[in-house]
Amino acid sequence: DPIISVIVAVIILRGAWRVIKQSAHILMEGAPVSIDPSKITESLTRIEGVRDIHSLHIWTITSGVYSFTCHLLIEPGGDSQAILDEASAIVRADYSFHFSTIQIEAKSVSSCKG
Repeated sequence: DPIISVIVAVIILRGAWRVIKQSAHILMEGAPVSIDPSKITESLTRIEGVRDIHSLHIWTITSGVYSFTCHLLIEPGGDSQAILDEASAIVRADYSFHFSTIQIEAKSVSSCKG
């Protein structure tokens, strides 16, 4: 009887550890392991008029619900609304982000001095 109790306890602890680990990852807003940021960067740089991508952040809101933010530096005179629409469609359709914020920048932001 004690051996069976120990076996049941180990099985329960194993399942509980998996839930605790997953919960901690979500609470710490960890990046989902199933999404590769380099693939997203590659997809967004293929948009005509995009020069650079920076400040890309991905995190887990809850199990299976992810959030995404980034800044897109576009060519001078580029159609910012068209680029934003295309980028939003890519992250929604190709990567299933529930929430995304994409900031369009028409010129490089220089670092603050002083």
